[in-house]
Amino acid sequence: MRRAQSVRLIKDENGNPYAVHLEADHCAEHEWGIERIHMLLEAPVDEQDGIGRYTMAADDYTKDRVRRLTVASSKIETYYEWNTETHRASKVKGTVARLRFGYPDEKPSGKSDTRSDTKMNGAFDSGGFEVAGFSDESRAFIKQLHAALLAGDFSAHMGGRANPFGGGGLNLSIPSLVPQAVKDDVLNAHLAHKRLMEAAKATGIYEIFDTVKGRGEFGYFALSPRWAFDDEKKATEHPVMFWLNPSSNTANYGWFTVEDLVSWTKGTGPVLKEKLETTNTMKM
Repeated sequence: MRRAQSVRLIKDENGNPYAVHLEADHCAEHEWGIERIHMLLEAPVDEQDGIGRYTMAADDYTKDRVRRLTVASSKIETYYEWNTETHRASKVKGTVARLRFGYPDEKPSGKSDTRSDTKMNGAFDSGGFEVAGFSDESRAFIKQLHAALLAGDFSAHMGGRANPFGGGGLNLSIPSLVPQAVKDDVLNAHLAHKRLMEAAKATGIYEIFDTVKGRGEFGYFALSPRWAFDDEKKATEHPVMFWLNPSSNTANYGWFTVEDLVSWTKGTGPVLKEKLETTNTMKM
């Protein structure tokens, strides 16, 4: 596991925490996703819309597995507290609540320190996490999160702090405490994404690329759709545009119409980089 850049509570409008956010760092461990965590939780990530997509199964078998993979403690520790205003660290001794899942015998690399503004720290990767609290509030929520995890009332998902289900890090939440408005936003976002992907598939562009996937010049790292803006609709017969990140250096990256992408597979169009004309000169 790799340390999160920062860890903080996510609260409802009344100031009651319902999740903890572990801010991702720029490292592979935080960019691999959390597929193994979802597998261990038996979360129905491909079968359900809404927050239930990320929520652990509440059957006895899954609870049993989670119990074996979970370690919680609350004890006196010596740690370093980083003051975000003075940019200095000072040694502190106090009660620390810790919750670790996925790797019960593994401790995260790096110092056991906290930030003066959040009183928390943590770490995660694709298969597990640890979160620690150093204040009364953070310790109390970690204990609450631990109880929810053992009871099957637990959700793990990638998201941000302002938008708990967007990008930016790992969120560990208690679904029964998540505000209904947030749950509605998650469900609507999933349904909207489904509509977008259905429109993207209807263009036939993925099938067209399947016909040339054996040719390296048409490989790509990303081919991601979005709805076309009004001015873009004039240039395409389709309701979507695609972000292309090609794997070949003979192609441009950027937003393209379906027609642009089809032209590329035929060796023409704006996706294809212009070849620089070279002339050989001979000195006499």
